[in-house]
Amino acid sequence: EDTHKKLLLLYSMEVSQPSEASEILADALQQETRCSALDLERLLQVWILNCFEHTDEPLGYSTYFMSSFMSHSCYPNAVWHYAEDDFVLRAREKIETDEEITVSYLGEDNLLEAATVRRTHLLDTKHFVCDCQRCIDDCDPCRGFRCPRCLSASLKLGACGDEVEVGADAMTGRKCEHCGHGLLAGEAAMLPAE
Repeated sequence: EDTHKKLLLLYSMEVSQPSEASEILADALQQETRCSALDLERLLQVWILNCFEHTDEPLGYSTYFMSSFMSHSCYPNAVWHYAEDDFVLRAREKIETDEEITVSYLGEDNLLEAATVRRTHLLDTKHFVCDCQRCIDDCDPCRGFRCPRCLSASLKLGACGDEVEVGADAMTGRKCEHCGHGLLAGEAAMLPAE
């Protein structure tokens, strides 16, 4: 019961009545738990909105009380690391004393997507619109191509422009942030193949 109370402190949508599935489950579990159908529905909503991917094979999710209070960012300064049975939070960069520690609620593959795709995924699964710096900036520092002239990874894709499918036409003429080279049509045609 103490665990239930703690979990109900976590973020969830307002629940005023249980779903039919929660009522059936509460009836089936009546002998093992003193959880009402409404509390079970609330706990399920807490789990859905606060769970983290825990294992790949088989795919599994877990909810951790303190971890659920961390904010999301598509450019997080910390990441969860699994070392056997330990679940360790590691910094991805230097974190200043008063700086908020952020983690991504998305999987690594989802972080490679355009801002509109990431934001839609978070809205659908976690019920919020991401307004992290990576989602609102004009240029996404994590999505881009290598310049064919100077070889720096400085042909960035827009975040708010949200090029989901990047074609040669969209890249032609784009300027390298490092050397200023304007991408020629033939060079742009080669980029998606990289």
